Amino acid sequence: MNHVSPLENLRVACPSYLSLRKLWGSQKYDYLSVDPLLELDLNSLKAGNINSPCITWVIDIRSKSFVYLSKNIKELLGYEVSEFLNREIHCFNKVIHPEDSLVIWKNILNVWMYLVCLSHEQRIKFKYANTYRILTADGQVLYVWEQNSVFQTDRSGNVTHLMGVCSDVTLLLNKRSKFIPESYYNPLDAIPPVSKSERERLLSTRELQIISLLADGLNSKEISEKLSISFHTVNTHRQKIILKTNSKSTAGAIRYTIEKRLI
Repeated sequence: MNHVSPLENLRVACPSYLSLRKLWGSQKYDYLSVDPLLELDLNSLKAGNINSPCITWVIDIRSKSFVYLSKNIKELLGYEVSEFLNREIHCFNKVIHPEDSLVIWKNILNVWMYLVCLSHEQRIKFKYANTYRILTADGQVLYVWEQNSVFQTDRSGNVTHLMGVCSDVTLLLNKRSKFIPESYYNPLDAIPPVSKSERERLLSTRELQIISLLADGLNSKEISEKLSISFHTVNTHRQKIILKTNSKSTAGAIRYTIEKRLI
């Protein structure tokens, strides 16, 4: 019987998370053995979240794992802290509503593709939020508002820790006839969306399709199968996209299209 790893399952079920994981792993972090300021901040969180109506966590981006999770997750959602603490964050997928998982990880990937382009000073102040549905341990569906902020950066300006605060907003959102998980972050909210004609002037419809799929974490072979075009055609489009966006790589082209709100 062949053993399939959790990451292999994610490659099919959630390619955007694997792209995010790869992005985090590509950062050249400064070595931090023990950070007393981080320990102080974590201790303050533990003291302040005993009776909070919000679930709070801290993620170590370097290890891609939860290093802090408030104990009220048991009272509010029915899960034990031990199910997530010091485990890679894809374990949180069992909590996210299956209909929202693909969209929310794609949104988070887009946020981080933008974040890594910012200066150190901008990163420190960066915040973003997500709305999506989660499943409690007994199967109930809750609508949540998740706010994230940079908790710590290293000396080179790389984000090493991210803090999230999650609030139940079911009473506000469950009356919608159709719910779509969304992400919000102030820097791009100030940039007006590019019109359809402007998007097509910069990149063709096919090129926009391909760059969007690349941003989702698909490779050329997977894109060729999905769009029923040849592998060579996909790579030709990729090269044209890189040239048109004046980028040095596919990653740079993805960042450009995200910054310009083309995808």
